[in-house]
Amino acid sequence: MQFLVLADAFEKIENTAGRLGMARLLSSLFSCAKDAQECRQIAYMVQGSIAPAFEGLDLGMGERFAIAAVALCSGASEKRVEDTYKKEGDLGSAAQILLSKKSQMALSQEELSLEGVYSSFVKIAKTGGSGSQQMKIKALAQLLNSASPLEAKYIVRFALATLRLGVGEPTILDSLVQFQINRVMRNADVLRVNGEFEVQNLQLAILEKEEDEEKATDFQKAAYELKLSAEDAEKFSEIASNEKKPEKETGEKTAKEKSTGENAKAKEETGSDENPKAKKKKKLDISAFAKSKFGEVKFTIENIEENKNSFFLHVVFTIEEKKKMREEYERAFNLCSDIGEVAAAVYGKPTDMGKFSMKIFSPVRPALAERLSTAEEIIEKIGECAVEGKYDGLRMQVHRKGERVEIFSRKQERMTHMFPEIVSAAKELGAREFILEGEALAYNAAEDKYYSFQQTIQRKRKHGIQGMSEELPLHLFAFDILYADGVEYTYEEYSKRRNILEKILKGNKTIVPSKRIIAKTAAELEKFFNKCIAEGLEGIIAKDLKQPYIAGARKFAWIKLKRSYGALADSIDVVICGYYLGKGQRSEFAFGGLLTAVYNEESGKFETIAKIGSGFTEVEMGDFEEMLKKITVKEKPHELESELVPDFWTKLKYVISVTADEITLSPMHTCGKGKGEDAKGYALRFPRMVELRIDKGPAETTTVSEIEKMYRMQKK
Repeated sequence: MQFLVLADAFEKIENTAGRLGMARLLSSLFSCAKDAQECRQIAYMVQGSIAPAFEGLDLGMGERFAIAAVALCSGASEKRVEDTYKKEGDLGSAAQILLSKKSQMALSQEELSLEGVYSSFVKIAKTGGSGSQQMKIKALAQLLNSASPLEAKYIVRFALATLRLGVGEPTILDSLVQFQINRVMRNADVLRVNGEFEVQNLQLAILEKEEDEEKATDFQKAAYELKLSAEDAEKFSEIASNEKKPEKETGEKTAKEKSTGENAKAKEETGSDENPKAKKKKKLDISAFAKSKFGEVKFTIENIEENKNSFFLHVVFTIEEKKKMREEYERAFNLCSDIGEVAAAVYGKPTDMGKFSMKIFSPVRPALAERLSTAEEIIEKIGECAVEGKYDGLRMQVHRKGERVEIFSRKQERMTHMFPEIVSAAKELGAREFILEGEALAYNAAEDKYYSFQQTIQRKRKHGIQGMSEELPLHLFAFDILYADGVEYTYEEYSKRRNILEKILKGNKTIVPSKRIIAKTAAELEKFFNKCIAEGLEGIIAKDLKQPYIAGARKFAWIKLKRSYGALADSIDVVICGYYLGKGQRSEFAFGGLLTAVYNEESGKFETIAKIGSGFTEVEMGDFEEMLKKITVKEKPHELESELVPDFWTKLKYVISVTADEITLSPMHTCGKGKGEDAKGYALRFPRMVELRIDKGPAETTTVSEIEKMYRMQKK
């Protein structure tokens, strides 16, 4: 596959606002892949990465590297590259302009392939040691030397992690569903209609959708041209005719009466006085089934247009059909945290996606908890339940196979070397292979004292690890077992998983079971909640005794109840998207406050919810100034919806926890905002920063749907 095909798709995706349109373009891009490996590479590169987060492959390229490489291959001076960059506001666009103007093409220029570009970036990421900077600049320049101006634009953006496509995993999963359906239909060798008519060796070609504004329901629709033999065509035509069932005339009418009646009917159906021939076609409801070597798919034929040698089928793939496929793909992703692995599996073995299983050393995406505001609501929702303390620490997933142990963060980052005491303890547990989850805290066992998150987070560091592990030793409070000695336990109910976990942990002093009770009544749950709060914990997690472990999803299998913040039942995690200059008493600081956003799972975009100007100490203000100026960008991030404009935009990188008096409606913020002049979004009233959450990434911010639920909860 030519890299130019990928670059062209990137250009179209960047200029497409809706998630559905992005998914369609991405589906077409996957269709261009020649094999599973190219599918894998597309899935990685569309997100601006070369591997899943847990592999830790970072390109390590800054703007200076890229400027030097662009200058080297374009013949322009670094000063000219910088000037063009300042003018355009994007180094990728600057590279595109300068390469289109370069006077002499390099003798070594050759057509770039996806495989070649991807391999070059992997090589750059793995380059280290003495002289590595110059080697990285040279490698990037070699790519640019063979690139067209459009390819250069996205090569530079990719190198700088500023791709700006706004494509997240949900959109990729949607596109893989569409890709699989299209592939089955294009290669279908069996078509069955109404459970009786069946034809083999057919020709079925997809008809490209016209460019217009898409609705959500349009993503289920498609049109195909069906070519049949004369004999099969006659049978198929009979089915279509029988389904249409035209109404019979009840009596003779004059030409004028017929004309008047037809026009009135057309006006009623179309809402206009235009030609009656433009009236809507009657929808059919013919169930159908197509099968190919890539799998099978069910759909409904809602219209048939008969031509001389073929039929045009307008079909709808039912929500249930797409949902089933989407859930299989999402489950696979949640079990491996590797979108490239899922894309390759869809291409290679789509019929086996339901059998996808977890692997040791590939982190499972963590299960998430829903919110309720009282003990009574929890008991009413799930009845008798396990109630565990909610620890405000570092969520960890520990993997072991033999003598090898790996620890992954909630962002699926490998952090094994930071916690030697957890690694040693894991090697002493009563299972040779396992995947378990827990929350790690600095904890004084003698005094039964938990340290704060800000103290615990000091353990997440690259240097001084041994000394800090002695000063602030961690305990891992384990709360779930996902896999042990060849058996996956995510399908098992909570009670069985907990029993297995306790057997494996028996006798260990560093990795211990989370504290819990079994509560039958709201009073019992409330009493344990108050005890946890008194001990310094955040609150509790109530768990349905009968539910399996639901990776990567927020379900009522787990429900959290935390101490209240003002009128809110919980703190809110937001991503920083911009900041303001200091004013008044803060004029001495270049930092005066934050613009923050939450994540909309439906659109794949981030939407603003609060301007935060309080909760910062002077030291924190200085720290934010230093931290944020390193990630400022000249334009609003592509994946952000904002009507406010801060003094500086930033990359969506840092997450903070905030509290507020309440959630209100505001025309200023885009969180959950509808359309129209009077539309309002959700906003936080008197928001205050609690802490920086370096253990969380942008995808783990509070979602718009959660904000909507919290808004309703506070009104009770």
